[in-house]
Amino acid sequence: MSIKIENLYKSYGEKKVLQGVTTQFSNAKIYSIVGENGAGKSTLMNIIAGRIKDFSGKVLFTQNEKVRIVEQRPLLAQSISIRENIFLGINETKSVKKKCDELILKWCPNLPVKKKVQDANSSERFFTSLMNAFLFDFDVLILDEPTVFLDDETRKLFFFNLVELSKSGILILLVTHSKQEVVNFSEKIIFLQKGIIKEELSNIQNKSQTQKQELVKKLENFYNIQNENLGEQKVPELKVPQTENKKENETFDDKNKNNFLFECQKLNCSPKDKPLICDISFLVKSSEIILIYGQAESGIFTLEDAISGMSENFAKGKFIFKNNSLKQETKKLNPIFLRKKLFQKLNLKIGIVPSDKNFRGTNLNFTIREMLYINYSKIDFKNFDSVVNQIIENSKVNVKPFDKVKTLSGGMLQRLILERELFFEPNILILCEPFAGLDFEKSKMLEQKILQLQKQGIAILILSTKKVLQKNCTRIYKMQNGKIELENSI
Repeated sequence: MSIKIENLYKSYGEKKVLQGVTTQFSNAKIYSIVGENGAGKSTLMNIIAGRIKDFSGKVLFTQNEKVRIVEQRPLLAQSISIRENIFLGINETKSVKKKCDELILKWCPNLPVKKKVQDANSSERFFTSLMNAFLFDFDVLILDEPTVFLDDETRKLFFFNLVELSKSGILILLVTHSKQEVVNFSEKIIFLQKGIIKEELSNIQNKSQTQKQELVKKLENFYNIQNENLGEQKVPELKVPQTENKKENETFDDKNKNNFLFECQKLNCSPKDKPLICDISFLVKSSEIILIYGQAESGIFTLEDAISGMSENFAKGKFIFKNNSLKQETKKLNPIFLRKKLFQKLNLKIGIVPSDKNFRGTNLNFTIREMLYINYSKIDFKNFDSVVNQIIENSKVNVKPFDKVKTLSGGMLQRLILERELFFEPNILILCEPFAGLDFEKSKMLEQKILQLQKQGIAILILSTKKVLQKNCTRIYKMQNGKIELENSI
């Protein structure tokens, strides 16, 4: 079994994505393709899978190998169940149904197969697509950022099964940003930078633990080299919210005297298809970073639904918003209230970066221009094109306004959504899984940006399955069994 790539070139208009890529994949092994966001990883995988046919160069298979690809953002039928999606294109015979049940039990035993896909979270969508792929015959499996939204226990089970799969004779191509996963499970690593293979390392699993840790550092340096002296560089100044009463000589300390405030009191939520949350209370003031973290089963995504106005399953609770002497209370949040009413009544803007960037942060069929519009108030569309161009420039993403969202990598989409939210100068910024899908360089830049926003007075709430920015958070809450407990405060 072998796949040969010879002198591969691919461009989208003037944007050169792949520039003379030549490499080879042979035998049943796990290969990792690493590189910064926009390096061409997903494009290379889609060419191998046969989804992109307009390119120059050669992709040669020795035995007419069958290829299946499972993407980070799978396109699924929204209005039907997970189980129905798994069987799309499959003849549901008794033996196939039995095989499906066995696969689910092995790979994702907690997959809620009766849930409609439109209500599924990102990890459930991924496993839906994976189970569908497993019901077809294939020799090569391509996985594009498979573990971004998986918790630690699910990730361990996933890789245990993935290694077994490769030993059974399947060639696996893994696109990932996780340095530790690359070193622990790959036989070969391909370093891709701006569409060019910079280096290839083989026989990874024959190396000692010391050599593997050195390789982790090498991976970090690989991302660092994209932006030398990253830790010392200054992030460009960002626009920050200016209230109507702000004076030109107002200082950082003065700003704290006029805190805007978001408070959640005794929030309870019991959705049918997600973990419940009980008596959640916390507040976020100006210039604070509040972190609430917990595994998926803790209820962290239920809390995201409630705060972003995406949940309809409230038992009770109260949300309070303040801006100086103005105050607004509500028992339930929804996008119209968050985007329009708070701005109209309190002159408050809420920026929200959801964990599911594909289906909540945008629409994959939108153009970049369409996805960058937020209707806080009436925008003069005569000048909107300049707004779009400025957001794209701030994001450092190499795209054009009329490119389709579905052509973006996960990291590129993440950065555009964040810059969209920042451009409209929020007073309160809610970040859900903000580092998911970002490479080392972009994660460092986002960390610096969050700290800068804190200094400039923005109230920041982070919801995450990982414990991030520990040294810089004003308060850290751990979420477990639907409740939160204060873990650290400064």
